[in-house]
Amino acid sequence: RPKYREFGGVLRGFGGLDVPIMSVTAMSTNGTFETIWNSVDYGHRPYWGLDVGVDRPNLFYHVRKFEFPKNPLLEILHLFPSEMNSETRLEDIFKGLLYLDSEAGCRTLVQEIQKILPAHLRGCVKAFSSDLSERAKQECWEGFRTGRYRILCCTDAAGMGCNVPNI
Repeated sequence: RPKYREFGGVLRGFGGLDVPIMSVTAMSTNGTFETIWNSVDYGHRPYWGLDVGVDRPNLFYHVRKFEFPKNPLLEILHLFPSEMNSETRLEDIFKGLLYLDSEAGCRTLVQEIQKILPAHLRGCVKAFSSDLSERAKQECWEGFRTGRYRILCCTDAAGMGCNVPNI
């Protein structure tokens, strides 16, 4: 992210080279670590890192090859109840994050999913991306945490700040 690349100069401007800086991430790859190291301008000072791996046994990943890569909606239909009507409850809709590669893609998928949901459930799908205001992000996470929102169509920005245990 372009804003993150500005951290180094700003931080060093306040503290100089003598003030220690710590970066913490839950699931950083080696490549991401290198990007952080270079972006925050740690320089050529001694450092140490702790790598505890990325195995998260509490996470379930549903991975399958796309049959219809041009239409992601067709790929996720199998996650919904086979029959939906006015009796379908909010809890019957799966709770999850659907990652896309752009803000526009998120908003388009939200609209497409809303078309297949019964009218009383259309508000349970939201888009989440870095271009939301901080207040909108907090509201979105709160709605997702409490189950009011069941599906977030999101960019990788949702990986930062997600502290929802029951996805």
